[in-house]
Amino acid sequence: MGTDFHVPAGELCRRQARIQAKLQEKDIDGLLIVQRVDLFYFSGTAQSGFLYMPAEGDPLLMIKKYLPRAGGSRRF
Repeated sequence: MGTDFHVPAGELCRRQARIQAKLQEKDIDGLLIVQRVDLFYFSGTAQSGFLYMPAEGDPLLMIKKYLPRAGGSRRF
């Protein structure tokens, strides 16, 4: 037990690309992710916070508490 679970960075990139393609297809500027499970799915962290996913460009991860622990598997 004790081993931390990490979502591979490549998988997070694929997820980001898919959601951004859908946002562009639907002509939506961006998406604010607030639900913890969705936050983990797209960022690799389940810490309390928000993730802004723009239709193009890098997402913005906003953490309410301790940023170093929020690193997940991908740089934002």
